Amino acid sequence: MSKFIKTALSILILGTSSTAVFAEDLSAAKPGGSNNQGGAHQGGGTQTGGSNCGSGRGTETCSGQIPIYVTVPTLCELQVETDDITFADGGTGTGTFNVKSNAQYKMKLTTDNNSNARYSENGTIFSIPLNITTTGNGGVNYDLNQEYQNIPRSFTGSQYTVSVTNTAVGISKPAGTYKENYNIAVYF
Repeated sequence: MSKFIKTALSILILGTSSTAVFAEDLSAAKPGGSNNQGGAHQGGGTQTGGSNCGSGRGTETCSGQIPIYVTVPTLCELQVETDDITFADGGTGTGTFNVKSNAQYKMKLTTDNNSNARYSENGTIFSIPLNITTTGNGGVNYDLNQEYQNIPRSFTGSQYTVSVTNTAVGISKPAGTYKENYNIAVYF
């Protein structure tokens, strides 16, 4: 054989071998390839085309999907808009609060002294009974000491009005400032 033919054959044989090795390395490095590293499907998402997709034939399409979830926690914002409710004996006082929420919520309204304004003098506690009503959107009344559930969410806020009255006690009780606390609990 001539040197030219021998050289051509050796180049052809060596070139084919190196191409085969190179092709095997490329196959192993591709997502879904034989070594399963990197981009291989690992659960949670979906994949079409099988494990040999993109094999170089030009006939298969590889596609996949990864679900993306954004979790927004339940949040509420209570704005007590009235510093205090002050009124004269036998009168009426009002206050307001607002609840913003991104989910249905629960609410419970209570007082510290069972709706009795108290005054202490020389170790003696005097009480004045109060009539407390709470009215929400649409004229709905909310009684004290009850848990209200599934109150609709409001991104802009639900307004509540607290109205307090007492029957005049006049001279039957010591002069002074009597106090009760109105408590608002909002939760999920």
